[in-house]
Amino acid sequence: MRKKIISVMFMVAALALVCQPVFAAGMKGKFGLGARFASVDSINHTSNSGTINSNIEPNTFSQYTMTGTYYILDYLAVELEAGYGETKISTSNANGLGTEYGWLKQFPILMSVRYMIPTGTNWSPYIGAGGGYYVNDFTMDRSYQTANAATDVNVNNSYSYHANVGVECFVTRNSSVNLDVKYTWNRVDFDNAAGTPRTEEVDLDGLSVGAGFKVFF
Repeated sequence: MRKKIISVMFMVAALALVCQPVFAAGMKGKFGLGARFASVDSINHTSNSGTINSNIEPNTFSQYTMTGTYYILDYLAVELEAGYGETKISTSNANGLGTEYGWLKQFPILMSVRYMIPTGTNWSPYIGAGGGYYVNDFTMDRSYQTANAATDVNVNNSYSYHANVGVECFVTRNSSVNLDVKYTWNRVDFDNAAGTPRTEEVDLDGLSVGAGFKVFF
């Protein structure tokens, strides 16, 4: 968590250096395309069913996102995100002994509604909320597969919802840089078909801190 706080401080400082005194007025009807890089930390990774008899713990990972933003009003916008991230999954049993479980790839498609807080400057803080759909893919680690006689684990696609805060800082009237902090609730089902089929419901809730840029048309 300390690393994330330090990262946010550096990002805010960088925004302050590049932003110019340009007031972003008259945004209604504008459309922006951009990209964002984020660090994602799964804060909550609890199991709800306990059938695999272990805790599933994803590592902190990087996520790359393309964004499209449309301003319905001067201070109200919708944003569509399509991204990709990959993380290593570990498991630990009741004795705290852990092992590598495999690699989880996620392709999130998210929609957010954002309210831009008027400031009369080129800085536009915002609050938002939304939801989305995750396309998930899992590849089991070979050593885990051999040790546990696990032959098939499928990860189902999942729905999510989120809340976010951030700031859009206009470098010019048609370009901006942004900082986005998002908390996502996302429950994923791991289906283990080895022996007796069983399902592990895992909460992969997490916090992401991202920075990006946009060009408006």
